[in-house]
Amino acid sequence: MPEIRKDLLALDEALTRLGAVNLQAAQLVQMRDFAGLSIPECAEVSGISPRSADRLWAYARAWLHQEIAGSSSRCVVIKHHKSVGEHGAIAQRISHDLEKRNVVPLDVRFFR
Repeated sequence: MPEIRKDLLALDEALTRLGAVNLQAAQLVQMRDFAGLSIPECAEVSGISPRSADRLWAYARAWLHQEIAGSSSRCVVIKHHKSVGEHGAIAQRISHDLEKRNVVPLDVRFFR
């Protein structure tokens, strides 16, 4: 029997936990990573817009990274969208939410 790599087990466990939190995000990861579908293809299969699929993909990747890396990862990266509003208020809400989960961000960055 071949040896199963620990990183693949960690990914599988994290993906299962993501499915409990956000099933659509977990399904999108499975479509991208295991079926090899593009974002537009995932969007079509899921019945959402490509932009929504792109946002969901970014969320899922960040969520999985945080789960696998653990709370040692302290930098949060947020993609800015024109409809988001004032950066300061958003950063404050994000920091508050992360603190509730015992993750203290050192930096919140916005990019386009």
